Amino acid sequence: NIELPVPNTNWSADYSYYLPRVDTVYLSRERNFGSNTGVSSLGITPPTRLTGTMDLYTIYIPAYTFNASDVTTMYIENKRYTMRDVGRLEKRIQNVEYYTSLSLLETAAEDLTIKDAAGLERFKNGILVDGFYGHSVGNVLSADYKCSIDFKENILRPPFVSQLTDVIYDASASTGVQLTGDLITLPYTKTAIVSQTVASKAVNVNPFAILAWIGVVKLDPPSDNWIDTTTRPEVIVNMSGENSGWENLVGLGFGSQWQDWRTTWTGEEEVIEVH
Repeated sequence: NIELPVPNTNWSADYSYYLPRVDTVYLSRERNFGSNTGVSSLGITPPTRLTGTMDLYTIYIPAYTFNASDVTTMYIENKRYTMRDVGRLEKRIQNVEYYTSLSLLETAAEDLTIKDAAGLERFKNGILVDGFYGHSVGNVLSADYKCSIDFKENILRPPFVSQLTDVIYDASASTGVQLTGDLITLPYTKTAIVSQTVASKAVNVNPFAILAWIGVVKLDPPSDNWIDTTTRPEVIVNMSGENSGWENLVGLGFGSQWQDWRTTWTGEEEVIEVH
């Protein structure tokens, strides 16, 4: 009989492994190049940018890097735009949107089936697309040209007539309101916050503001509450024919631009709802 030794079952072993790392190459304020070493981890997380530096490249170092060709780099875009560059980009984007919408309209018109009395499809000799950005496509000199265009929504609408309607206060038929001067307000009472009964004279806050009182100017009416619809407005910009209706339409162009009653001078009041 041979007795073999019993092996020791309490074996132990250890091992080590490599993790990927992400570094960055930066340029400091002193015009010096440097590298920012990241933390080795399973996730690909670039290191935080150092204060006073601008990151130029992101370097991805894989685990078990045997060759320099295994390391990949990615350039970081740090382009800055001036207001002139923003204006050029905005104009280019508008042109792209304009021609994209025209292309979609042309495709829809090309795919449209128009049949004659015999049921045969008509041959399309040409396609005219109007994106309703203004009156540049229509013949505004024709007597039958009667329409308006919504410049914001690019929608064709019928012509319209805008008139002013004054608010007349009728005391006998009005409840819960009162006429205060030229304003209609809710009923209210006045209460003095500070009452000074022992003052001898008034002191000007700015003693150097010497005013020369000459007279009183009274305007009648005191203010304008409507636009002049008897004079054709002066067209300043009409690059693509969007304002051709104001220049050539009979009736001075009023009724050709939808929602022109909301336009005040060179802008419109825009209400942004935040949900």
